[in-house]
Amino acid sequence: MNRPGAGTNGARPDAAARALAGLLRRSPGYLPNWRPVPGTPGHALLEVLARFAGLVDEGLEQIPDRSLLSFLDATGTALLPPAPARAPLVFTLAEDAPTDVALPADSEVAVVVPPSLPGSLGTATPEATPGISPIFATEQAVSLVRARLASVYSLTPGTDEYTEHGPQLTDGFTLFGDTRLLAHHLYLGHATLFELRGAADITLQVGISRQGTEQEPATAVELRWEYLTATGWQSFEPVVDQTHGLLNDGAVLLRKVCGAPLVRGVVNGVENYWIRARAIRPLPLPGTTGDAPLPRIDALRARVTLTKAGLPLDAAVNDGLLLDTSKDFRPLGPEPVVGSSLLIACDEAFKREGARIGLSVEPSAANTAAVVAERRLVWEYSTGDGGWARFLQGSAEQFEQGAARRVEFGRPAEWRSQVVDGQDHFWLRIRLSAGDYGRTEVAGGVLRRPDPPVLARMTVSYSYDTGLTGLDRVLTLNRFDFADRTGAVRWGRESFHRCCRSRTGCQPCTSASTHRCRWGSSVCTSGPAPMTTRAPRPELHRSPGSTGRPTAGRSCRCSTARGASGAAE
Repeated sequence: MNRPGAGTNGARPDAAARALAGLLRRSPGYLPNWRPVPGTPGHALLEVLARFAGLVDEGLEQIPDRSLLSFLDATGTALLPPAPARAPLVFTLAEDAPTDVALPADSEVAVVVPPSLPGSLGTATPEATPGISPIFATEQAVSLVRARLASVYSLTPGTDEYTEHGPQLTDGFTLFGDTRLLAHHLYLGHATLFELRGAADITLQVGISRQGTEQEPATAVELRWEYLTATGWQSFEPVVDQTHGLLNDGAVLLRKVCGAPLVRGVVNGVENYWIRARAIRPLPLPGTTGDAPLPRIDALRARVTLTKAGLPLDAAVNDGLLLDTSKDFRPLGPEPVVGSSLLIACDEAFKREGARIGLSVEPSAANTAAVVAERRLVWEYSTGDGGWARFLQGSAEQFEQGAARRVEFGRPAEWRSQVVDGQDHFWLRIRLSAGDYGRTEVAGGVLRRPDPPVLARMTVSYSYDTGLTGLDRVLTLNRFDFADRTGAVRWGRESFHRCCRSRTGCQPCTSASTHRCRWGSSVCTSGPAPMTTRAPRPELHRSPGSTGRPTAGRSCRCSTARGASGAAE
């Protein structure tokens, strides 16, 4: 006899076992002296009854499911047809893959099936055997590339914001969550103009070609001006913006009162000294909510004004001997003779073209040198080729005793750095060309010693105004894309308006906005910042809304170009 529940048509073992336990528990109530023992006919009869009771119980438990199926059948709902299993697959190239790989459609993939689980605890079961691996096939062709996804951004154009999802690529992320303002930066670079260590004033002259109208006012751009240091970008404080957010022609004054010096840095692969303007309010895309015309810059120049005093010397050399200027020192040696010299260097001041330089000389209390009419000191600067050029003709400085003095001069344009005694600097040489400071000699039985000058301190100061200067690089960053705008602002304005003039003279300009106008090869410039703009061909455009009257408060300047024949054109 089969065990209860062992057959395919038998009740579940747990249902038959429950029924048998119930019959054995109740049998004493009906037959007090009967004790059925397993293996006897009576116990077998109870097992048969228990099996049928289990079938009845199992059927009763399935009545709700059968009723649900009847209801679904009555409503016309049928079971889904059989379909193959589908699963997402991720293919990854090996790290050292030499080329990209194309995986065609219907490529078969086998799945590793784990072995079947063992039976209940304490029950001896045969060893688990691995199952049969099902075969999957790809539905479409896939290209496997060696490139790796670096980052993902979600962009909200209406509010000019974005979210970077790069750090959450493997963990999942929420689109358009935790947004931040999109970058709108204007980078200005110059190799020498912005090499600033201390306090300085930078003035940017800005020309605007597109301004707002009463019907369509332009959007003011709220900017934060910053400069690049070794620790990152720092803000200029204070900032005076006469353009009112790039709405009008004018100047932007950037003042660097203190802070770290500017350093060379790399922006979009270009190394330079950089300052930048960063938009701190959204600039919506055209066509979105809040859209308004943005200013258009067509002229940009910079000037730097700074004054610095009390700079120590980088080096001081007397006739080949290095001097320690942190204490009293003899600039021309202990017994100066014709040809004795003092070489000093202060590169921060001496290298700045157009600077006004001051040399402060403070004699020591031990200085007893007096002014002698026959004595002459010659002032020279290095020319970069091993030579020296004389300047400061007629200087009366002799390093004599007395109060502290100051020698001022404009920096010569030909001043160059050169190597002296193994040190490369911009050198200033003060050389004794006539006379002396006395000699060691015995006269009338008395030993006489020289009175060489002794200085307590020598410092350098300078003031520097470059005038309006073109920029080496002008870059813009908008919505992750850099663009080089150097050429657009290097030669002045890009838009040109016709000027009412004759062939022999220039008549007042008719445009109400600052502009450049061109007739033939002559250039007429109207506005506060004159610049001659050259182009291969004349561009003549009539300014919209021209009244034919001179622009109030503006002057008109003409420059005439000459052709190859030398005649004015």
